[in-house]
Amino acid sequence: MAQAKAAPAPTRGERNNNPGNIDYSPNNPWRGKLPRDVSIEPRFERFDSALNGGRAAVKLIEFYKDRRGINTIRGVISTWAPPSENNTRAYVDAVARSVGVDPDEIVDLTEYRIMRPLLEAIIRHENGRVIYSPEEIDEMLRRAGIVNPAAPAIPPKPAKAPTTSTASAAGVSGGGVLATAIAVVTEPTLREAVAALDYKWLLAALAVAGVLLSAYAAYRAARANRAAS
Repeated sequence: MAQAKAAPAPTRGERNNNPGNIDYSPNNPWRGKLPRDVSIEPRFERFDSALNGGRAAVKLIEFYKDRRGINTIRGVISTWAPPSENNTRAYVDAVARSVGVDPDEIVDLTEYRIMRPLLEAIIRHENGRVIYSPEEIDEMLRRAGIVNPAAPAIPPKPAKAPTTSTASAAGVSGGGVLATAIAVVTEPTLREAVAALDYKWLLAALAVAGVLLSAYAAYRAARANRAAS
């Protein structure tokens, strides 16, 4: 029976959650940066997640652009992996092919269409593979402020639908009619009596109120007649 192949061991960058193999520096307060421990990693930064490690790679490239005026793939990679310790020419050529531009072409490093393949190519070159999903790569970019313009916009939350149940509709209409009945009944005692009634008994209450109003009107008329005589 054939034995299952063991999963490949994590690379150094993967272990450190630093897929770009950024060198440690006490001057860089990266988001998610872990305290230095030379017994674990003597040279490179370590992060609490690969997403924050990827974000740091993007921010470092932006630093090259903003502070050093670098705006070509050759400029980025020559700074990232200097010839003193790397085959920088091969690195530059591989990344430029992935991005789809000439190594010396001026590019906008803040554009998703440039930074997305650039980041992925650096991760591949530094680790020999890319174990992160397309969604994770996009999240690394998003955390650095670069968003895929083709991504669907998050739809707004729908407005709360009005309640249309029979009970609720009856309550609303009942409340409106009840208020009308209260306004019509001008005698304080009758107003309080109508206000205390449940809307389910509204019709009966209106009928009673009508009778009472008629009786009261007749009573007032009778008193007026007696006073006049």
